[in-house]
Amino acid sequence: QNGIDISLIDAKLVNAKSLLDSASPEEKNAAINILKAYIYQLEALSGKKISVEDANTLINYAKDLINHLES
Repeated sequence: QNGIDISLIDAKLVNAKSLLDSASPEEKNAAINILKAYIYQLEALSGKKISVEDANTLINYAKDLINHLES
């Protein structure tokens, strides 16, 4: 598993979502850009430094958060 605790990362994403609910449009756009960069990093590490399964789980959480911010 390479030492990555998915539940801790999931909790961080949930906390970030709750904080961003009251963010300004500019802050939300910045957060979306950061999440997209996060996704690209996960895709690059998938199957190498992080398992494909874990990478896909984290990518899906990030995409859900992006969808939430865009709605």
